[in-house]
Amino acid sequence: MNIHTSLSTFPSSLSPVVTVGMFDGVHIGHHSVLQQVVRLAEESGTESVVVTFDPHPRHVLDYQADVFKILTTVDEKARLMEDIGIQHLVVLPFHLELAAMSPEEFAIGVLVNGLNASHIVMGPDHHFGRNRQGSLETLRGLAEQYHFEVHQLSPQLVENAKVSSTEIRKALAAGDLDRAWLFLGYPYPLSGKVVEGDKIGRSIGFPTLNLDVPPEKLIPGNGVYAVLAEFGQATYEGMCNIGVRPTVYGDHLTVEVNLFGFDREIYGETVRVAFMEKIRDERKFGSLHELRLQLENDRETVKDALKTED
Repeated sequence: MNIHTSLSTFPSSLSPVVTVGMFDGVHIGHHSVLQQVVRLAEESGTESVVVTFDPHPRHVLDYQADVFKILTTVDEKARLMEDIGIQHLVVLPFHLELAAMSPEEFAIGVLVNGLNASHIVMGPDHHFGRNRQGSLETLRGLAEQYHFEVHQLSPQLVENAKVSSTEIRKALAAGDLDRAWLFLGYPYPLSGKVVEGDKIGRSIGFPTLNLDVPPEKLIPGNGVYAVLAEFGQATYEGMCNIGVRPTVYGDHLTVEVNLFGFDREIYGETVRVAFMEKIRDERKFGSLHELRLQLENDRETVKDALKTED
């Protein structure tokens, strides 16, 4: 996949198939849009393009930006889209000047003059431009003059529920991995750099990797989870504790991963974790000995859970 952070780096000779949106989570509702972009590009003999934004518009425009969390970082989004077959990801910096563009200014400046789009694919209920005033009708009104075709897809339903990033955020915050996975189409990922902790886990036989997660990224609700973790070229089974560590009187949220058969110090390296199943809620124990006994039980529970995921 080619990633562009400016329209100036995009090949002007292409007449690509384009879609626009945040695509936060790249969930199964997004898949139908992205797959249509790939199909149309193949049929038209051109290439597929997704235009997205960074940071998320909510982090620029919303007074609650400090509590709004994203499902996928740009890197995670690119990885998921590449798996679907998208060839170009255009990541436009989102700022107040871009937000102030009228729908017509955005369509002509970005989609026509910037990308020379031949087809534009829109998801259900998609709006764009200043105050989200742009719609399917806006594009249809420009299509003949600027020589592009417009396509819109219907909403995707799962168990009679509309798939949305908002519903996935609610499920993850509640620790409901089954519902989140159902809507995402894959286990929720979390990446972070390994930072030094207080080594309490190591003292009771459960060394952990403490992950420094980007502050804008959504972290699932507190508890113990069965996970698969990627580091380097290897994948490890393990368990992840999210919470404040009440047994040792912790006072801030931590993400700690114990990988089975792994006991190396890899500070500064990035580890990617996929959440497979929630094992239990976080709780306080009377002593480190009681905590160790529970972790031994958790490890066996996690191993059994991961066997069922094979």
